[in-house]
Amino acid sequence: LRPDSVERREALANLYDRDVALYGSKAKELHHKLLQANPLRVESLDGLFRAYEHEGNEDGAWCAAQLLRASGKADETQKEFFSKRRKKSVFVVERPFDTEVWADLVTHPSQDPLLTKIFTAITPAVVAAHGETLAQYGLDQTKPHNPDDEETGIVKALRYASWIAELPLPALFDQPKDPGGLRFLFTAPPSLALGQGVLQGGPAQALGFVAARHLSYYQPGHYVRQLVTSGTGLKGWLLAAIRAVSPNFPVPEDLAAKVNEHHESILAHVPQNCHEELRQLTDRLLETSPSLDMKRWVAAVDRTADRVGFIVSNDLEIATAVILASPEDSAALPRVDRVAELQRYALSTPYLELRSRLR
Repeated sequence: LRPDSVERREALANLYDRDVALYGSKAKELHHKLLQANPLRVESLDGLFRAYEHEGNEDGAWCAAQLLRASGKADETQKEFFSKRRKKSVFVVERPFDTEVWADLVTHPSQDPLLTKIFTAITPAVVAAHGETLAQYGLDQTKPHNPDDEETGIVKALRYASWIAELPLPALFDQPKDPGGLRFLFTAPPSLALGQGVLQGGPAQALGFVAARHLSYYQPGHYVRQLVTSGTGLKGWLLAAIRAVSPNFPVPEDLAAKVNEHHESILAHVPQNCHEELRQLTDRLLETSPSLDMKRWVAAVDRTADRVGFIVSNDLEIATAVILASPEDSAALPRVDRVAELQRYALSTPYLELRSRLR
């Protein structure tokens, strides 16, 4: 059997599971790898539950029990273990995310950091090109919420999500005639509209997921994904960024007009002292990722957003329910794939480390 074959890993994991005291660390390593391919593999979830319980890692065992329950294969002991320790509140922490936590434990590994940094650099230009006024949304700029003084469910959720993820909390405006939930208002500075779906309240953990997922797009670079929703549109902006520092870079004829337009916006709104950094970033990107896969980046940003929502909600079942109830076009991935991605994350080493580090 090949060293990296699934069959070999399964056979070794089965052997290691027979003596958790001696081989627990090796068993855990193999089970985590197997779960990346099949996040509800019962043998691995059960093996990890027993390994974490044996070493006294109650939180790790609980996360394994949570997934066993999601798989429908938890035994009575595991169900009881999960239920006794299940929290009815959002994730309570002693300290918020920092840059290292975001990079190493939260951001999806398929999200290209160079692309994110480039989009961070040109965000002022993209906002200027796509910006609208509150009046265009039929809103009065003198009537925003005061989030520091309000205790409504969604405002509390947004305030907490802003703190825990160290993300800016934009101005909030009611849109009670909108039957939906939170909606981006592409104003400068950005704003959020609160639709009927969130104004009427709901369970704190569900609101926590919605609030944190939405605010995650204010992480540097991510907001561009909401301003420009198509891969072709994002590629136009990326090519314009390259053109801003490498004027002779070739551009496809069908994108030339848009690239020229975006190029002018970048020159007008991105400070000159940022251009050298932009040159270095684009040079490195072209060396490492010449295909410039925008759809992959968009999907990765959406995966990251779901992770942030799940972290704050502190409950896989609730996070799953919110995803399955959301419109199919609310992310670049089908809902069933989004749920599977969260299942992979919910017992991963980065997630367990995050829970341990922040509490």
